Parts: sequence; structure tokens; C-alpha cells
Amino acid sequence: MINRVSAALRRIQSDLAQVLDPEQITEACSEFGYRFRKRVLDPTTTIHLFVTQILNGNFAVARLEEFTDKQFSEAAYCNARGRLPLQVLQTLLKRVGSALQPIMNETGCWRKHRTFHIDGSAFSMPDTEELQTEFGQPGRQRAGCGFPVAHLLTFFHDSTGFLVNALAAPLRTHDMKEAALLHPELAEGDVLIGDRGFCSFAHLALLRGRRLHGVFRVHQKQLVDFHAQRPHNGPGQPYQKGRPTSRWVKRLGKHDQLVEYCKAKNRPTWMTREEYAALPDFHPRARVALPSAVWSQSHARADVGHDPARCASVSGERIGNPVWPKMAN
Repeated sequence: MINRVSAALRRIQSDLAQVLDPEQITEACSEFGYRFRKRVLDPTTTIHLFVTQILNGNFAVARLEEFTDKQFSEAAYCNARGRLPLQVLQTLLKRVGSALQPIMNETGCWRKHRTFHIDGSAFSMPDTEELQTEFGQPGRQRAGCGFPVAHLLTFFHDSTGFLVNALAAPLRTHDMKEAALLHPELAEGDVLIGDRGFCSFAHLALLRGRRLHGVFRVHQKQLVDFHAQRPHNGPGQPYQKGRPTSRWVKRLGKHDQLVEYCKAKNRPTWMTREEYAALPDFHPRARVALPSAVWSQSHARADVGHDPARCASVSGERIGNPVWPKMAN
């Protein structure tokens, strides 16, 4: 994937005007009623410089003079970038994504399934009262001593590395709260890859409802046991410490199995009561395995199944042999 992304970056850097042509940018500005004067830093120039800055490691504004022969101050560039409506940038992202759709449908499929990555991050912003109120700041900082920080949920196409969508939210937002909003970007049969924060009964059930697959590391609080016919803590049974909550269904390999998860009594905070009530009581046939990419003889012991950091949970029974797409760290 790294080689493919690097090649794509070189192509964009060498011919940025073709990827984001002036006519396309002007049309997007007109669509949202953004009017501007003819100046050195018009929307086309500003966006091209902005993309160049990001593609080259998000360098300091002072270095922009190395990439253009236009004369302007650092403050003028920052002001020009700040004038661009967010809707214009979002529209350009969607249009570039639509143009890349045929490539994403055909490039880098895993066993004929398109694969996408989802992950959460954060970013800081200028210290204004409006942004502080909307997004908040890290709790360990004193009021007036820090910058507002937003939570960012990103959605990438695995093969091309293209950013399909990104959602900003207040800092203290769980990844899963907005993950479901990205599901409509996926088509039936697609594979969504993420870290353990996305591995839960509710998320797997939502994916299954759309006939999607998910590959996630098992949550650190989830017990995993690969013993056949093992006991489990199920609905209506007295709880016993050390037992997993999933019901063993079928053995697929030495460290590869099908299990059935049941819905917990307590709903996740990112779902409404109505949304959680609409989920099935059971999620049939979720697959849990030790991916061969992280398996080593040092873990070959009887209780290896209780190391959730090295397990993956997948919605759907079988989408191929025990060969897994590369997992997010």
C-alpha cells in the first residue's frame, strides 16, 4: 500500500492543476455563493498551495515561497485560506472521490472485496471563544492556557490511501459515536478495518445489517477462548468470572473459530434506546482468529486465546481462508 500511495502522491504533486483544475474549483465556489476578487491568492491558487503544503509534510507557511513564484506574505496566505468556505473543500473532496470511484472499485481488492480503514485522531485549532465552546480542550490544561482540540474520525480507501471522508466532533467524542455515519459510504460486501475501539456487538450488528464485513482487534475487555465446546456467560446464566460472553459455534482452525455474541443489557452511550432496541438479540457467526501475521511460537500455550490484543473479530461467517488483510495497529 505504501508504494501505491507514494506513487499517487508523486502524480498529484507533479500535476496538481489537472487533479484540481481551476474550472472545478471556481464551479464549487459559485455553487455555494462564494464571491471573490481577482487577486494573487484567488481560491484556485490558495487551494493548490494548501494541497502542496500538506502533501510535502505540512511544512511551515514560510516555506511556500520554495514552491511558487507568486509574491505574498504569510499573513495574506493564512487569511486567504481562512476565507475559503468549508463547503467548497468538502465538495471538492467528494468530486475527487467520485472521479476515483472506478479505481477504488477495481484496485487492491482483497478476495474481490473492497477494503477501507476507519480511525480516530484529533487536531488543534485557533484559540477562539466559539471554537472553545464547540470543541473544548484537554482536561489537564487550565482555562485560557490551551488551544481547542477536536476529535477527528477518518475513513480511507485501503489500496489508494484516498481520504473518502472525515468527520470532526467535540474532543470528548468516542470513535463509535460517528462511525455509523460512515457506513453509507460502503457498499454490500465491503470490508471495514479498524482498531479495537470499533469492535463491539453493536457495531458488528450494524455492519451485518448492511451486509458488510468488519475486521477489528478484539476489545481489551473481551475474553477469547479457542477451546472447543467451552462454557460461556450467556443470557439467563449466573455470571462466572473467567468465561467469555461469546458462545462457541464452530472450529475453523487451531486458532480460528466462529462464535455467537449476545446483546448486553447495557446499551453503549453512543446509541439511543431506540437504536439499540432495534438490534438483534444475537449476532450469529462472528469469526474470531489469531491472524498469522502476528502469530509466533512464543504465544503457543494453552491460554493463548486469552490474549485479545492478538485476536481479530470479523462480522460474517467466511469471506475466505484464514488469510487476513493487514490490520491497523
